[in-house]
Amino acid sequence: MSDLALPVWAREEAFSLKPDVSPYGCRDEKGNLVGFDELDGLKRYLSSGKGKLAWIWVPEHRRLIAPEEYPSLVSTLKKRRRLFSEYDLQDGKRGLLLFGAILIYVIYAAYARGRWAAVGSTQTVGIAVLLFFFFAIRPYWSGLQGIKELRTTNKESVAEEIPEARFELWLQSQKSRITMVLIGVIAAVGLVQYLTGGGFAEAGLVKARYAAGEWWRVHTAAFMHGNPLHFLMNASALWYLGKRLETLGRWPHLTMVFFCFGIGSRLGHHGMGFGGK
Repeated sequence: MSDLALPVWAREEAFSLKPDVSPYGCRDEKGNLVGFDELDGLKRYLSSGKGKLAWIWVPEHRRLIAPEEYPSLVSTLKKRRRLFSEYDLQDGKRGLLLFGAILIYVIYAAYARGRWAAVGSTQTVGIAVLLFFFFAIRPYWSGLQGIKELRTTNKESVAEEIPEARFELWLQSQKSRITMVLIGVIAAVGLVQYLTGGGFAEAGLVKARYAAGEWWRVHTAAFMHGNPLHFLMNASALWYLGKRLETLGRWPHLTMVFFCFGIGSRLGHHGMGFGGK
C-alpha cells in the first residue's frame, strides 16, 4: 500500500494493474491495448507517433505507469515529442493561411457593408478571431516552443516530469459526469434559444421581472448565453475547470460553485439584492 500522505496520483495504486498479454505495451485513454514482445517494438511504435500515448506497461512494474517513469524511453520520448511538435507546426502554418484568410474576409465584409458596429457582425468577427487563435496561433506556437525546447535542452532524464505526467494521466482516467451534464444542459438551452429566436425574456435575468417576484430567473439565467462565442468560451472553461474541480473536490463542490457563482455574479452585476438598488 502506498503512503497515504502522497497525492492520490502519486500512489502506486493510482493506476490499474497491467494486462497479462505481453511483456511490453501501451494503452491509450480509450482503453485500446498494443502489446510487444520486446522493448524495441514499443520504442519503434512510440517513435513513429502512432496512437495517442497514455499509459505503458513493462516487466519491471506490475501496474501501468507513465512513459516518463521508464528511463529506457527517454530518447524515444524526445523523438516522439519532436515529431508531434513538427505536426503542430505544420497544422499551425495551414491554420494561419486558412483561418487567417477567413478572418480577413469577415473583417472586410463587416467593414464593406457598413455594419461594423452591428451586433451580428461583431459576433462573427469574434468567432473568427477565436477560430484563428485556436486552430492557427495555438498549434503554431506550441510547435515552435516544442522544437525550441528540444534543441536547447539535452535531457538524459525526464524524472522531473513524472509528477505532472502521472497527474494528467490520473485526471484523464477520472469520470466527470456532472461537468458533462452541465455542459449538456447549457448546450440544450442554447439550441432552444437558437430555434425559438430568443428566450431571454422568458428565462433571462430581466431586472423588472425579477423585482416583481420571479426569483427563479437567477438560476435559469446561468444556462443562457448572448451569442455563440459566449457559449463556446463558457463551455470551454467549464470543461477544463469543471473536470478538475469535480475530480479534486467532488461533484457537490462543483454544483455549489456553479450555482453560487452564477447567483452572486448576476445579483452583483445587476445591482439586485445584497444591498443593491
